[in-house]
Amino acid sequence: APGQGPGRADRGGRGPGRGSWAAGHDGAGLRFLCLFQPQAVWPRRPGCALWQARSPGAITSLAIWWRDGATGRLSTKTVAAAVQAYKGYLGISKNGKKLGKLIEKAYLENDNLADATRVLVNSLFEQYGLVIINADDANLKAQFTDIIKSDIIQQNSARLTEQTSNALEENGYKSQVNGRDINFFYLKDNLRERIIKEDNLYVVNHTDLKFTEQELVAEIDSNPERFSPNVIMRPLYQEVILPNIAYIGGGAEVSYWMQLKANFDFYKVNFPVLLLRNSALVVDKRSLENLYKLKFNFEDIFLSTQALQEKWITTNSDANIHLTDEKANIKAVFDKIKLNAFKIDKTLEVSSEAVLAKTEKLLNNLEKKFFRAEKRNHEVSLTQIENFKKRLFPNGTLQERVLNLAPMYVNYGDDFISSLIENFEPLGGDFTLILA
Repeated sequence: APGQGPGRADRGGRGPGRGSWAAGHDGAGLRFLCLFQPQAVWPRRPGCALWQARSPGAITSLAIWWRDGATGRLSTKTVAAAVQAYKGYLGISKNGKKLGKLIEKAYLENDNLADATRVLVNSLFEQYGLVIINADDANLKAQFTDIIKSDIIQQNSARLTEQTSNALEENGYKSQVNGRDINFFYLKDNLRERIIKEDNLYVVNHTDLKFTEQELVAEIDSNPERFSPNVIMRPLYQEVILPNIAYIGGGAEVSYWMQLKANFDFYKVNFPVLLLRNSALVVDKRSLENLYKLKFNFEDIFLSTQALQEKWITTNSDANIHLTDEKANIKAVFDKIKLNAFKIDKTLEVSSEAVLAKTEKLLNNLEKKFFRAEKRNHEVSLTQIENFKKRLFPNGTLQERVLNLAPMYVNYGDDFISSLIENFEPLGGDFTLILA
């Protein structure tokens, strides 16, 4: 859902007081709601929702378009047609109708995306206890003014993040984010643009707005809500206004937070313990039946489609499509040839190795031809494997990276959410399979 940040562990455990950080910084992640049905579009202008048919079973999207500015301030006035299209996907089942009503209440009875998100998330999780923080608030930004001024003027975060990133890269860690000299946007009405220093002035990109240093400081003091931290400064901001023992995020998030440690130390803000959030895979009844029928185990689910197909063919084929023994025998022969060549002329050893490499390459190509031929003999089972993988890993990635809540909620209702909460262990680090 738009604005949902990662789960946050304020006190540990599972008691009341869980926090939901209503952040709208991931624009690409907010534009699309992916379903297993045709596509509906939330347009910039009121009037229509585009409902485009695709091939059966294909993953399609509810695409959300909006004006420039803060995503949380996006008006919901143009969303009605897209909501109706979305409800059409949900269908007339009990769970579909319930989710449809929640969506209508959230998006049609609230004026902006932030409030709509808050209402929807609270509707789904209220029984578990939530504290939802919308950081786009003047009073909260006021707590951050000293850091805003210091960082824009002195450009500390740019220097510190670069130093930490270089140190991490020297130890084999790839940088996830790159900062700028100034890591804040100027935010006003429908405007959200970078602040750039040109000569002795602070310029709002793509506008005529300019500030001297004195004017900038006065603007920050008077209107702190107009200064929006980017990906580098947002974590610092959220830990200033809502200190946490631990930050729970996805793999990429945890990785980029590691780049920010020196920035936290410089501004004397507590750096939380970083925890990788739980991940789950929902194995539906049909996929489970395929798994058993094809005689795979649960670990096999995570093999690539090609590896799964090769494993199935190896197990079920009457012919031996692998030339492992033959390769070993040929290598033994070439070892003798190489030894004899060395005795005749030391330079011939290299030639022997080259002939062996060429022979092994030819055998590998022959193996591939065996596999392709055997695939044609078992097309039905291999197609089942391909479809099985597509259901469990849409677009070749985890369900959580692609699918909207709707497909799961329509099928399983509130039991889906309660099952996740029951089975997740925040400190366990295990990948969870939900057998539906």
